[in-house]
Amino acid sequence: MHGRSDCLIAVLVVAISLCTPSTVAGDPHARSYGVPTLPARCTLTFDVIVRDVSTEEMRRFAKEYSRDSRRWLANRGVVSRESAEAAAREAAAGPDRQQPPRRLNAVLSLFDGKTYYRLLEGTYEQEFLCCDTYSIKRVTHAGHSSGGVMYYPRDGAWAGEVVPLPGVGLPSLPLITLESVEQIGNAVTIRGRSPAMNTSAGNGWSRRSSRAEGRHTAAGLEVARCVLLGRSNEVEQRWDFSGHRVFHGVRLASRSVLTDFGTRWSDDRPIREPTRTFTFMLRDASPRPLYEETFNADHWLRDQDVVQDYRTRDAIPFRYRLGRGSLSAQMERARLERRREQAEARRGTWTVTGISGIVVLLGVIGVAATRRFRSR
Repeated sequence: MHGRSDCLIAVLVVAISLCTPSTVAGDPHARSYGVPTLPARCTLTFDVIVRDVSTEEMRRFAKEYSRDSRRWLANRGVVSRESAEAAAREAAAGPDRQQPPRRLNAVLSLFDGKTYYRLLEGTYEQEFLCCDTYSIKRVTHAGHSSGGVMYYPRDGAWAGEVVPLPGVGLPSLPLITLESVEQIGNAVTIRGRSPAMNTSAGNGWSRRSSRAEGRHTAAGLEVARCVLLGRSNEVEQRWDFSGHRVFHGVRLASRSVLTDFGTRWSDDRPIREPTRTFTFMLRDASPRPLYEETFNADHWLRDQDVVQDYRTRDAIPFRYRLGRGSLSAQMERARLERRREQAEARRGTWTVTGISGIVVLLGVIGVAATRRFRSR
């Protein structure tokens, strides 16, 4: 009899545990459902479609807002009246209809802590490389470099870009940081912070409060949706993941859709609406990274390429010279040269100030001597 009651109690305990949310940051069972992350070495290729999904009301509001905000700044003397009106005319000439879809190809490759990302749209190409302490970006159009090569602190080149996170995170960029977990049966809800795509906070990723939803499977956590929230808990962005498959121990989404949301006002109340979507269709997933030279910044550069060093408040430009040392060595020489120029400029200012002071002092002495001579 006791054996039966003990068995019944055990069954009830299991049933209750399956039906009760498992909350918590400190719950080791919940933490075992960690957010999936891509392996340290792999290459993913995608077909990408960018769609304008804005409504007519949203486009009209955006034009009016752009016009009114510029005129407001002009009325307060922040910008000139001419520039405000030029911006208003430009806004008025904006598209009245949804723009046609854009089709791109993307390659994401990881190699032991380094991340390479390439976007290709016709003859327009963007390349990014993120390493331990820096990131670098190059834009080319029809084979010609546009704006040179930009060098940033870590993650700086990625700020303001859209990177595919196919239901998983990158080793250096988690889909969502785990702050708390709730579990009911196999359904899992994770709360934390996620990187906001196509926005930036200085030279780095901007992160938002977020909520990821998925289910626990025998192959690990399968994330179906990740929602990023604004300050008033409004939806700012949303990832939707589908067509999952197992890749190196993680549930990788074959289709990932990022939706941007915007706000328009009607009758003094805000209305949130989708404005644009980025659809990433996974074409291939390989356990091998691209060739090793891809992850070496010097491999990207050609002789006389202009490099903009954005690691300080003021960009330091210089020309890369092939055969005259590594990129890092040439950057340090450019930085030392900038310091030398600034020091010389300061010395020049001090010299002029000193001479001016002497002239003023001599003038004062002369006036005093003249007054003394006249008083005799």
